[in-house]
Amino acid sequence: MSGLTVHAYDSIDSTSLEAKRLLEGGQRPPFLVFAKEQSGGRGRTGRSWQSPVGNLYLTVVTPQSEKSGSDHGLIPLQVAYLLASWIQYKWSLRVTIKWPNDILFATKKIAGILCETYSDGQGMGPLIVGVGLNIHKSPAVDQETSAIGQLRELPKDLDFESLAQDLGRYLSDGLDQTFEADYCQSFSIEQGQVWSDGSKYLSQGQISGDGQLCLEDRQQQVRLNNTHHGFRWLYQDPKQTVLVGDAGNTSFKIGAFADGQEPRIVYLSYDEEIPKGLKEELAKLCAYQPWPIHVGAVARDRLDQVKALIQALGLSYVPIPKRSVQVNFDSYNFKDIGVDRVALAEAAARIGKKECGKIALSLGTASTVEVVDSKDRYLGGWILPGLQTGLTALHEKTALLPKVQSYGDQDWKGQVLGSNTKTAMKHGALWSAAYAIQGLKAQLEKDYPGSQWQILVTGGEGERLASLLDTPFMDSLIVTGLKILATGGRV
Repeated sequence: MSGLTVHAYDSIDSTSLEAKRLLEGGQRPPFLVFAKEQSGGRGRTGRSWQSPVGNLYLTVVTPQSEKSGSDHGLIPLQVAYLLASWIQYKWSLRVTIKWPNDILFATKKIAGILCETYSDGQGMGPLIVGVGLNIHKSPAVDQETSAIGQLRELPKDLDFESLAQDLGRYLSDGLDQTFEADYCQSFSIEQGQVWSDGSKYLSQGQISGDGQLCLEDRQQQVRLNNTHHGFRWLYQDPKQTVLVGDAGNTSFKIGAFADGQEPRIVYLSYDEEIPKGLKEELAKLCAYQPWPIHVGAVARDRLDQVKALIQALGLSYVPIPKRSVQVNFDSYNFKDIGVDRVALAEAAARIGKKECGKIALSLGTASTVEVVDSKDRYLGGWILPGLQTGLTALHEKTALLPKVQSYGDQDWKGQVLGSNTKTAMKHGALWSAAYAIQGLKAQLEKDYPGSQWQILVTGGEGERLASLLDTPFMDSLIVTGLKILATGGRV
């Protein structure tokens, strides 16, 4: 849709109210109303929306489309999808659509949408779409808020009017296209996540073809329309426990994040009984049962075992979709990277020093190295044999080399060279990995002059390597990344 007329103001009561006044005065859609500041901004159900200078406030007015009456419930969701797509395009941020029309990052509100129709006395008139997007400021509302500028470095002389025109054209053109609720899957809260109205907890089901959200448990099903309903996404309450699971080749690792405390890490063997009292310990952290546990990618031969462990713990299995949140993976073939590697990169970007690039290393059966620069751009990585994997291969592929365990005694400390065949193998595995990472850091400093690089180490075999590299060992790094993926950005 072309020919979008722009009405720009330094300050106004409400861009949506001005849009209605313009319609009453004969202005024909499509047109855009933009203001640097609002004195009477409104949200859904008439709530006031603080609108200080430094954020983006606009209203787009489009002609009523040919949508049937049953499709009108999808309009707020369609606008949310378009806004989420535009934010990802502009700033490489994956925001979360909290049905039907709130835009969140890290469970905090970053944008609000208000969709209305203007009656011309002859039926459904033009569509009025108001958007408030936090750019520099996080206004105080009835929930936690965030802003683009807290997540991305923005130019000081940001041209808000040009930004508004770009978004206005994007929304106007997008609303002229067909839309189905399934389009939102890349941004929406996935099925199995939980909503609560303060008294009951229900799992999210599907969004219906006419835009209603289905919430359910074993006893009941609730269908929500766009009117006020009182339900909120579970993780909008930062006090709620988040459980995540990292399904590795040899063990299942649980991370329990409870009310700002350091995460509780539990390792479970696939072939051993669950430790006594663990089920009760986890139950104390959760408001009801079965509480969801968000699980990263699981190898097919381990899936049944993982689900059995989760069921035995009285939890509900919710797979984590592979998706970027704050890291830009455009330089890599995203379909080739596993969710564990995505989680490692996302955690490194958020936990590491902001001014540094990050070299994140996870040592397990395979060792993965993920490199993210200080602008949250994923540069690529390495996949190497794990320490034990390499030592086992030497034993199996040669006639005389013995079987050596990478863990156990501490004879490698302070000794670069081995004094016998076993220590030569063990020291070779450890020090070659250490020197590889040091060499990678030196090469990155050469390739990106003036850059600084921080090394982050995790994984079952990572503690010894962290010692050699003189860097802290972070046992919770990948589960923190999985939490980021599950909650749409909350660390």
